Amino acid sequence: GGSTLKFTKTHIMGVNFGEMELEEITPEKAKSFGKFNDKISDDKKTEVKKDIKAVKEQNEKKEEAQKAEATAQKEKADKFAATMKAGDEFRGTGKLTEAIAEYNKAKLIDGTQTSPDTKIKEVEAQILSEKEAKSKKDKELLEKQQQEQRDKEIAEAQEKERLAKEEQEKAQKEREEREQAENDRILAEQKKSQEQAELKI
Repeated sequence: GGSTLKFTKTHIMGVNFGEMELEEITPEKAKSFGKFNDKISDDKKTEVKKDIKAVKEQNEKKEEAQKAEATAQKEKADKFAATMKAGDEFRGTGKLTEAIAEYNKAKLIDGTQTSPDTKIKEVEAQILSEKEAKSKKDKELLEKQQQEQRDKEIAEAQEKERLAKEEQEKAQKEREEREQAENDRILAEQKKSQEQAELKI
C-alpha cells in the first residue's frame, strides 16, 4: 500500500529543511504522473507547432513583401525607362520643350537617377545654341534683305535715269530733225525763188 515516511531531522549539512514527508509512489500514482508528463509533452508539441507555423507565416509574409517590392521596383524602372525613351524621341524630332517635360516626369518617377538632369542640361544648351544660330541667321537674312532693297533702289534709280536720258536724247533728235526739215524747206524755197528769177531774165 502507500506508506509515508516522515523526516524529523530538519538540519542536514548545515541546511535547514524543516519537517518533510516522503510518500511512496504507488502504480496508480505513477500512471497518473505519466499522464501528467504526457500532457506536458503534448502542450510542448502544440507550442512548438504554433511557433513553427508563426515563423513560416512570417517568412511567407516577408517573401511576399520582397516579391511585391521587386515587382514595384521593376515597374518603376520600366516606367522610368519608357519616359526617358519618350524624351529622347521628342529630342530626336526637334521637339525640345516636350523632351524636357518628359525628362522632368522621369525625375518624379525616380529621383535617385541623375540621367534626367544630364539630359535636361544638354537640351537646354541645344535650345540656347539653336536660338543663337537662329538669331544670327535672322540677322544675316535681314542684312541680305536690306542689301537687296538698296540694290533694287539703285537699279530703279539707274533705270529711271536711263529712261530720262533716252527721253532727252529722243527729244533732242526730234528737235534737230525739225530744225533740219525747216532748213531744208527754206533752202528749197530760196532755190525755187532763184530759179523763177532766172526764168524771168
